[in-house]
Amino acid sequence: MNQLQQAQMNAATTSSATLGTASASSSSAAAGFRHFRAGEPIDEREAARTWESLKSAIHQIHNHNASHLSFEELYRNGYNLVLHKYGLKLYQGVEETVTLHLLEVSKRCIESADEDLLSRLKVEWEDHKMTMGMIRDILMYMDRNYVRQHPQQCVPVYDMGLRVFRDTVIGHARVRDRAIGQILPELRRELHGETVADPQLIKTALSMLVELSSIQTLPAERGVPETGYRTGPPLPASSPSSSSISDRNTSTRSSLGSVGEPTRPPSSNVYYSWFEINYLALIRDFYTREANEYIDRHTVGEYLEKADSRMRQEKRRVETYMDRTQSMSKVQEVLDYVWIGRHYKRLIQQENSGCKAMFAQARVSELRLMYSLFSRIPEALTDIATVMQECISAAIADLVADETTVNAPVRFVEKLLALRERFERVVSQAFGSSLEFSNQMKVAFEKSLSNDPKCAHYLSLYLDELLRKRLKDMTDTEFHSNVDQVISVFRYLIDKDVFESYYRSSLCRRLLNSKPSAANVEEAEKLVVGKLRAECGQQYTSKLEGMLKDVSLSQDTSRSYSQSTSTSRMDGPSLTDCELDVKVCTSGFWPTHSPPKCEVPIEMKCLMDRFEAFYLSKHSGRKLTWMFNYGTADVRSRVGRNPHVLTVSTYQAMMLLLFNSSDALSYERIRSSLNCGRGDDSSVDEKSEQGDDAEIKRHLMSLYVNPRVRVLLRESPRESKEPAAGDIFRVNTQFESRVRNLKVPLIALTSSTNNRDGPAGSSSSGDGGSAIPQAVEEDRKHIVEAVLVRIMKSRKQMDHNSLVVEATRQLSQRFQPTPQLIKQRIEHLIEREFLERCPHDHKTYNYLA
Repeated sequence: MNQLQQAQMNAATTSSATLGTASASSSSAAAGFRHFRAGEPIDEREAARTWESLKSAIHQIHNHNASHLSFEELYRNGYNLVLHKYGLKLYQGVEETVTLHLLEVSKRCIESADEDLLSRLKVEWEDHKMTMGMIRDILMYMDRNYVRQHPQQCVPVYDMGLRVFRDTVIGHARVRDRAIGQILPELRRELHGETVADPQLIKTALSMLVELSSIQTLPAERGVPETGYRTGPPLPASSPSSSSISDRNTSTRSSLGSVGEPTRPPSSNVYYSWFEINYLALIRDFYTREANEYIDRHTVGEYLEKADSRMRQEKRRVETYMDRTQSMSKVQEVLDYVWIGRHYKRLIQQENSGCKAMFAQARVSELRLMYSLFSRIPEALTDIATVMQECISAAIADLVADETTVNAPVRFVEKLLALRERFERVVSQAFGSSLEFSNQMKVAFEKSLSNDPKCAHYLSLYLDELLRKRLKDMTDTEFHSNVDQVISVFRYLIDKDVFESYYRSSLCRRLLNSKPSAANVEEAEKLVVGKLRAECGQQYTSKLEGMLKDVSLSQDTSRSYSQSTSTSRMDGPSLTDCELDVKVCTSGFWPTHSPPKCEVPIEMKCLMDRFEAFYLSKHSGRKLTWMFNYGTADVRSRVGRNPHVLTVSTYQAMMLLLFNSSDALSYERIRSSLNCGRGDDSSVDEKSEQGDDAEIKRHLMSLYVNPRVRVLLRESPRESKEPAAGDIFRVNTQFESRVRNLKVPLIALTSSTNNRDGPAGSSSSGDGGSAIPQAVEEDRKHIVEAVLVRIMKSRKQMDHNSLVVEATRQLSQRFQPTPQLIKQRIEHLIEREFLERCPHDHKTYNYLA
């Protein structure tokens, strides 16, 4: 198109220069013409004589003899005819003269051989544009005045000449049919991989049709503009021997006239109605056969590469031969329908190579190509997102059911993090972080992880492992990266309060068992809590932050206590020189339970009384309860050849101190000396008593079961490792170890004591955690009631449905409450007279101040 416009511009410039030269060299000839004065009329004879001179000049232009013509003379003649009301005569005369000339051109084109037709059309077309440019320059005054005043009957001279060329030459049945019959087979051969003989010739012919479609026409001739290609029933494609051309507007075949009878085009857009519609049918039929054959013999990835290759080839073909503005979108629509639209469901669901296989094997490049090709078919992208969601759900279900991860929470979370990272990489790299796919991924993880509370438990255990064991071997960057990955999975948890309950229990153990010098551990804990607060708000982490604050205040308290004991020495037993590190915990923050009552040895009792007196002197009105099940002690052992320092629990320290006065003790003597039990508390049931007894046995067994730290020896007639009445315990005088400082680990909890170190009914190990802890269920009741009261206090009156919706919205950051739970808590608040039902509408509640 641009080359043709440039040729037209060059032709017009040449004609002006030629005429100007002629005018300068023939001034004497111009002097012999009559000059009309303004307002002086001319008669019919003079008008006819003037027109004949113009007609003769037009013939000379057509015969390429314009060098002796005077532009000034010819322009003046046209000017005078228009000025004296002979504009219609001039316009019709020019149209008739051009038509007669083009009939001769048409005859030459008809008589041309098929293989020479396109070359002949190219020569005649370029010649006609050049001559029409010269005629336009001569009749410029008529275009500016008469044509503008009569837009319903006239078009500019240049456009009129191109229209006559369209109707007379290229629009003739014998010319049009053979020309299209030459172009389409050449393009068909290129589709099959062959080389086109003369690409420039085809481009010129199609550019001619494009330019003929864009000329200005009379209102009565203007057709409805074509806006797209409908991928409907097959359209007949023209061939070199066809005798008809498909007409999109009429959907019928128009018979072609005989020689000498030019056929009027049915639409002003001849590029579409003569060529484009046939080419679209051609590529649709060709690619339909190819796609059907290719999809049966190749994998989905190979099919997509073939489709992409064909689309790129077709894009280059359009840019090489056709009008990109008109044809690109229509060709792309055909290709999308043939390659993707007809087969996308099969491509997505294909076994072994479809979307499921791509997601399972993380074939990012194939998924990226599929997303690029399917992006113009919205329903296809929806199906891909659905398959991705199914793959995520199936992968998490397999991970939950994997026997290798049942008792390995760290391995479970590592695989879960790897799974999330894999799909996150697919969404970002293959789908360009599409919002639709990101939401589908979020929904899939939320649904899958919410089906099993074990996921929340294992996530807390992974953080516990990270903070207790792996932190010392990590850099700050690595630790931050690991925490961010855990938080990314934490976002998918719907019941976040379950995670908070488990995490609070593990945080309790870490803070109470950490050494005072572990400052980096405390900073790491604050980092994790800070990230949880950023996700769920300050209310979610209030207890966790309270625990960290208690530890910080306890360090200050311990320093103050150490200073006071160093300045004022108090009389006491033999352990007065021991260091005492006490962590004072606020009961509302820490997940502790009442420990069994024990008879504390006098050595430890002295230290406890001394600290309690110091603390209460600083904080009046408070009560201290000693939690022996959370404390530790460093005990110096002088048995064997080398002394050792044993880090044991508080209960174990009490037991070992008993052996300072006796070489051997029976199990009954140990129990009676510690006086373990609940005392006279009648509210304690038999189950709690059994749990306390099992807790004491666990601490005692840890001193003789593990061969690496076998501090005591047991004499028992039974083979069971569990202590019982009649067992005798002695100090292992042969105990030796290469390490001076030893930690005596507690053995794992048994099923009867699973509720001692975690939220009700939970376990600190990998097993368990498959149900929501009872403590969480109880906390939910209080949280729901608090939210309901807060809402009603601000609203004063609300109907039941609105109250349920608002409460669910506010609680969704912590957990997803059921309507039944909210209804139960509403009834409980009514019983406690916080709310009342409206007397006139029982579905509406009033707040009672």
